[in-house]
Amino acid sequence: MTDEKETKILREVLKKVEDTKPAIITKSWFNLGLWIASVLILAAFFQWYESAANPAILLAGGGLVGILVGAISVMQAGEKNWRVIKGYMDAPAIRKKLDDSAT
Repeated sequence: MTDEKETKILREVLKKVEDTKPAIITKSWFNLGLWIASVLILAAFFQWYESAANPAILLAGGGLVGILVGAISVMQAGEKNWRVIKGYMDAPAIRKKLDDSAT
C-alpha cells in the first residue's frame, strides 16, 4: 500500500471514530418509514402494471425494492457493528501515525 492510500484510509477512519452523530439509518423511525415507502412504491408498480399489462414491470419493481431494502439492511448492520468496534480504535495513535507520515 502506498503512503498516499494509507493516509487517506487513516483520515477516513479517524473521521469516523471522532464522529459522534449517529447515522440516519440507525434512527428508530427509519425502518417504519422504509416499510411505508416500500409498500407505496410496490403499490405504484401494481397500478402501473394494470395500465401497461406487462409482468416485467412488477418483476423489476419488486427487484428494485428488494435491492434497496437489502442494501439498507446491510448498512444498518454495519453501523450497529461499528459502534462496538469504534470503542477499540485508538484515535490518538491514528493522529500520531498521520503526523508521522506527513513529515
